Amino acid sequence: MNDYPPNPDPNQPPVPPPPPDPVQPPDPLARPMIPYVPFDGYVQKPMNKSAKIFFGILIGLSVTFVGAFLVWVTSMAVGRLSDSSPEEPNLSGSPNAIVYDPSQKIVKNTVGAQTDPDFSGIVLHPPASDELQPKHIYQQIEPTIVGIVSETSDSGSGIASGMIVTPNGYIVTNAHVIGYSRDTKVTVVLSNKTKHPATVVGYDRTSDLAVLKIDANGLPTVSFGSSAALSVGDWVFAIGNPRSLAFSGTLTRGIVSGLDRRIRYQSENSISYIQTDAAINPGNSGGALVNLSGQVVGINSIKMNSDHYEGMGFSISINKAKPVIDSLIRKGYVEGRVRLGITGTTITEPLSSEAPAIRGVRIVSLSQDSPLQHTKAQTGDIITQLDGNTISSMDDLDDLLLDYQPGDSVTLTLARAGQADPFSIEVELLADVGQLQK
Repeated sequence: MNDYPPNPDPNQPPVPPPPPDPVQPPDPLARPMIPYVPFDGYVQKPMNKSAKIFFGILIGLSVTFVGAFLVWVTSMAVGRLSDSSPEEPNLSGSPNAIVYDPSQKIVKNTVGAQTDPDFSGIVLHPPASDELQPKHIYQQIEPTIVGIVSETSDSGSGIASGMIVTPNGYIVTNAHVIGYSRDTKVTVVLSNKTKHPATVVGYDRTSDLAVLKIDANGLPTVSFGSSAALSVGDWVFAIGNPRSLAFSGTLTRGIVSGLDRRIRYQSENSISYIQTDAAINPGNSGGALVNLSGQVVGINSIKMNSDHYEGMGFSISINKAKPVIDSLIRKGYVEGRVRLGITGTTITEPLSSEAPAIRGVRIVSLSQDSPLQHTKAQTGDIITQLDGNTISSMDDLDDLLLDYQPGDSVTLTLARAGQADPFSIEVELLADVGQLQK
């Protein structure tokens, strides 16, 4: 069957089919056909309003963070530039000058910094007629006891105790707590756990006492009693921070085991002590020894540590400590102390191959104002006697000088290497107004 219509006139011959269209060659410039992909039914919906707000906030926070970071980097760079050439502080004529070392490990202050020339002195009260219960003693004394955190460049940090003497922040502790140095960074931790940087107002090697100052007011203060009223067998309480601040405010009880004890400790210390069997441990140094009236009668200082000793603690009697504390607060040093204007060291050695060993204090250097400057004495000489009293060490020399006042004359006996006979000189003692405090 043909696929074109038949001829309507049967008498005519059939009409042939039309010729096929000629095949056109492909156009090289024509774009290729894109294949048809069936529709899968998914249509991407436009972002709703909540999503737009979320992404807007996220972008805003990102921009803010990046901006703040750039500002911080810029400020740090400027800070380093400004710290590269710090201005030297002027200490002249400034009795309260304090210099902070850039490492923040050392705090340096001049002699007399933070002193109070008008301080009237601590008051020693007679014991009250009514004795307090231990819990009431604790409630009264605990807020006045502080923790002392000291940091030195040599020995690191340590924990000890102290007591608040005045409402405006004068604090008493032991001199060994601050390493016998003004260059110790000290932080005071109050009973309410607040921390305050402290200035070393002054210290005294002989009594092992030191005074600190913090910038605070309205502080609770200890009440002082008289150690002269104590008797052997009296009950006493020790309070402080044994071992660490984790045990701050620890209260222990004991009795007065002895009075007017003289022992050597830390080389320079030879004053008398109250002996007690109340537990005194490392960290208690500078804490309070309290009587049954809740009054401070001693400053805890020493515990003998040995397998052969038990219950032997020692406190500086407050009657002996009072003039030292008063002077440190007023002047920054203890009035009446003397010096020779030398640095020396204990020596035990023969002066020659034929001579026996000699003991004494070798003169290492002389200060510019030393009274030995214009005498026969010279560095290297060995001081063997002071006013006829034998000197075997620096301890002996320090102890003997405690009996003199500034301006007193003393006779020193010296020995010299290569010289068979000793010789003597007479010198006038200088006043120590803080020169021995580093």
